[in-house]
Amino acid sequence: QRSGDDETERELAQVRERLAQVEQQLVARNRDVGTASEARVIALHLAPQSRGIGQIPTIVVSSGADLVALTLDLEAAGFPAYEAALKNPATGQVIWRTGRIKSSGKSNAIRVSFRAALLNPQNYVLDLSGISSNGDAENVGSYVFRVVKK
Repeated sequence: QRSGDDETERELAQVRERLAQVEQQLVARNRDVGTASEARVIALHLAPQSRGIGQIPTIVVSSGADLVALTLDLEAAGFPAYEAALKNPATGQVIWRTGRIKSSGKSNAIRVSFRAALLNPQNYVLDLSGISSNGDAENVGSYVFRVVKK
């Protein structure tokens, strides 16, 4: 049963990774094509949450938005892969999760994208984990942002 669970977990990770790749390709295609008939993407660059009091970055999501693309600055680079989980901070519920995201090696940032329809007007936390070569996950940053619907 344990080997079956491990296999199911690997398959689920592969599906999540493929979904993340397709979303990234859609963002790249829309950036290249740039026509009004294509998907509308909202982009935001986020730094990890600090202990100091500061303004929470805000994303304004219009009714026609298709994707949200986030660029996450890394405090702890050097992992071969990363995973991100979008959470509702009030409940701790995971709303969306990436598959494994490969690091580009030279960049100190990771890019993730997800459907804008997942978001409601509230605050969110995106937790980023670094995945070591032996598969262990280590929390490397939390990114807080607010969503406002337009």
